[in-house]
Amino acid sequence: SRPFLAAARTALFETGVASFPDFLRPAAVAAAAGEATLASPTAFVTDSEHNAWQTERNTSLPADHLANLFMRTRVASVATDEIGPTLKRLYEAPELLAFLSALLQRPLFRLDDPIGACT
Repeated sequence: SRPFLAAARTALFETGVASFPDFLRPAAVAAAAGEATLASPTAFVTDSEHNAWQTERNTSLPADHLANLFMRTRVASVATDEIGPTLKRLYEAPELLAFLSALLQRPLFRLDDPIGACT
């Protein structure tokens, strides 16, 4: 609904986060978690420290400038052809793509790479 979308957009732009409690039914969460656990041994893991733009430190700016704020990021990615049906169905849902496009007020597109689409 429009009020729900407006509230989510306001939260996103004011705080940087839009939260959707109970977005998935508990059974879907359990299924997706199980699928992710099964796929996890083949995940590609990265562990790096970077700023939001993934650029080098800028010594011409103050040390506390956002460009010099580095954070640790750890990610484990599983190839799309190795994820389970629950997550794949969610990724491929046209309703989710339409909702996220409306939330962000810009067109979004799925990556057409059969291996890297969901990573």
